[in-house]
Order: sequence, then C-alpha cells, then structure tokens
Amino acid sequence: MAIFGFWHLMATPGLLPNFMFDNDRQASFFFGEPVKIMARIWAWFVTDADIYRHLLVTLTETLLAFGIGSALGLGAGLWLAR
Repeated sequence: MAIFGFWHLMATPGLLPNFMFDNDRQASFFFGEPVKIMARIWAWFVTDADIYRHLLVTLTETLLAFGIGSALGLGAGLWLAR
C-alpha cells in the first residue's frame, strides 16, 4: 500500500509541487494514475467483463500455434531423419 500511495501522490496532477517536470500533468502521462488504472482493470474483469473474450481468442491461437508447430516440427524432423 505504501508503494501505491507513493505512486498516487507523485503521479496525480496538483497534489504535490512538480520538481521533475515543467507541467504537473507530465508525470501522469509517463507513469499513469493508479486509481484510473485500477478502475480500468476493474472494468475489464468485472463491470464490462469484455477481456475474457480476448483472452479466449489468445489462448485458442496459442494452442493452435503449439499444435501446428509441434506437428510440423515432428514431420520435418522425421523427414530429415530419413
């Protein structure tokens, strides 16, 4: 929680005087605001739950690539062994 609090203090515009950037909004551009990031993650997994469709597509592509690559690698290895 200390890291989260420090991140929030340093990245939220207007909470602390800027000592590293000329504009107080530059820190939130480079490091993001943790409350907004957690809200987006909450929306992905709970509120909208639209990330599960994308994860399913990614997992399907991964399994297909593994299966096709294994079959082609085995076939090419056996062909070269002959």
